[in-house]
Parts: sequence; C-alpha cells; structure tokens
Amino acid sequence: MKKFFLYIFLVLFFSVINFIYYVPSGEFSLIEFFYYSNSLIIFILATILTSLLLKEKWYLSGINLDIYSLRDFFIGSLLGIVSIAIITLFSCLLGANIYYNDSILTKNFFSDLLSILNNVGVEELIFRGVIFQVLFYKWNKIGATIISSLLFLIAHIFTGSTSFLLLLNTFIAGLLFCFMYIQTKSLWLPFSFHSFWNIGMFLVFEHTAEKTIYSNSIFNLVFEQNNQLASIFIGSTYGFENGLLCTLILCTCFYITTKLKPSYRINAAIYKQEFN
Repeated sequence: MKKFFLYIFLVLFFSVINFIYYVPSGEFSLIEFFYYSNSLIIFILATILTSLLLKEKWYLSGINLDIYSLRDFFIGSLLGIVSIAIITLFSCLLGANIYYNDSILTKNFFSDLLSILNNVGVEELIFRGVIFQVLFYKWNKIGATIISSLLFLIAHIFTGSTSFLLLLNTFIAGLLFCFMYIQTKSLWLPFSFHSFWNIGMFLVFEHTAEKTIYSNSIFNLVFEQNNQLASIFIGSTYGFENGLLCTLILCTCFYITTKLKPSYRINAAIYKQEFN
C-alpha cells in the first residue's frame, strides 16, 4: 500500500510540473490541470490494468527507497553525465565549436528542465513501471523487453524521430532501460540516466547548424562546416542520438549494468513471492 501511494505522489508531482510548464499564467483550472496532466489519467488506467493482471506481485514497482536506490540514482546520473561529456569531447575533436549562450532566459531554462523531468518521469513510470512489468510477470523477459522497447520507439516516432540511426538508438535505449530494471528491480537507475542524458542533450550542449540566439541550452555545439565523419559518429546537426557514437555508448552501458544487482530486500521479496 505504501508503494501505491508513493506512485500516486510521484505522478501527481510530475502532473503539477506539467501543468506549471504548459500553463505559465498560473491561473488554476481543474479542467486544464487534467488536460495538461494527461500522465495522471494514463497512470490511473495503467494502475487498474496492472492491479488486475499482477495483483499481489506489484510490489516490484521499482521505486524502493533504500541505500540501493541512492546507488542506482548515482550510477545512472554518472552514466548520463559521462556519456554526454564523451560525445561533447568527440564533437570538439571532429571540428565542432562551442558557444556560450549569453541570451539564455533563466525562467525558460528552468521551465524546460521541469518539462524534461516530467517527460522522463512519465515515460519511466509508464513504459518500465507498468507496461514492461505487466508483460514481464505475465510473459517472459525477452518478449516483455522487446515489446516495451518497440512501444517506446513508436511513442518517439510521433515526436518526429525519422532517421534510421535515430530510431535504432531509441530502440536500443528502450532495451537498455528495461535491462536496467531487470538487473536492479529499480526505476531509479533508468530514470536518472534518462534524465541526465536528456538534460545534457537539450539544456547543456545543443547541436545546431549555426549559433542560435533563442535557445535555452547553456552552450550551442555548432558544426559550421559539412563534416561527413561528424555526421556519422556524432550526428552533426541532428543531435547526439543520431550518431554511431551514441550506439557505442548505449552498448557500453549495457555491459556496466551487468555488474549491478538488486537490493537484498528486493531479492528477499522475490524469494518469498516465488515460494509462497
């Protein structure tokens, strides 16, 4: 029951963030709140579905609060930061120039930051917190991972992701996030990695064809000349996720994740569930 209320609190938190971001006037309207906080509606429906299908097994929701949760959050954050740092370094080696965005608006920056946390939080709660777990416990690991990752990919196609390498990397990222949950039985690892990856890509180093004036990113990472090698490995003006280096980094994160294990409390809960 505590886990259920913690889930509700998290989704309400992300819903409020979503409302603040999309309704900057601050004029509260219950109808607008639910309209802009569709994650809450999706979560309620997903919760009903999960409760019907999993029943007592839903204790493995992945939001446990213990020392292992802090470990998972720290490792995910570190992986995200290091990944963006590596891509940025290679970008500079391949000819990118870094410009400080002195026109950045603090209010817009923090609004975008809240929006990223909201989107990542909702994606992890829905795709790894509900959909994947339903398939995982009703079917098998491989099937659940593939279907959840395909749904994750489809959701991103509607945002305009169309190039082959971008779609491939999105699918691989979905696989990675599922594997992170399988290894740790925790959503904190994929959430923190996903969050810091998106923050680094959109709010710290933004790929652009030319120096942008109205960007909310701290730095603009600009390839001012056509660079075929940069286009292949970095993605050039299309963003980090459209590069081969992104593929290699995601695969490396798979290997690192194999070294992680769930907390002893989760292992004990699994053991108890299996033999009761």
